[in-house]
Amino acid sequence: MILALPPFKLRLVVETAAKLALQNAGLEGSLLRDALAAVDGGEVARLGVRNALAALQQQLDDSYLDAQDSSEGQQDLPAEALQAFFRARALAAVLGAMVEVDAAGATDVVYEAIASSQNEDEVAETIWQRTR
Repeated sequence: MILALPPFKLRLVVETAAKLALQNAGLEGSLLRDALAAVDGGEVARLGVRNALAALQQQLDDSYLDAQDSSEGQQDLPAEALQAFFRARALAAVLGAMVEVDAAGATDVVYEAIASSQNEDEVAETIWQRTR
């Protein structure tokens, strides 16, 4: 589906997915406002916001991976490790939406947005419904 979309539709899909992901990112205050503006094409905030979000994503990924490594042999990860995973995926979607994307990039943003939620089907359906 995504691969056949024209550029304006790709942008709509990317923005929709990123905004849904932001709901799972756990951001607050000015960083949330700046991230939303950057997703919407806010040139001024883009570099500073991008750097802050990338650093936070790396921190969350490290936290999740550390918890995964320390829980070898156990099936369930601690809730805080899963939350770190969801937040990191949400930030990956937002970061991906801050640049011009082609169909492959849009697919990555949608994947990360879906992975940022415990209810993947609902996120996928919402993206589809809002961008048809």
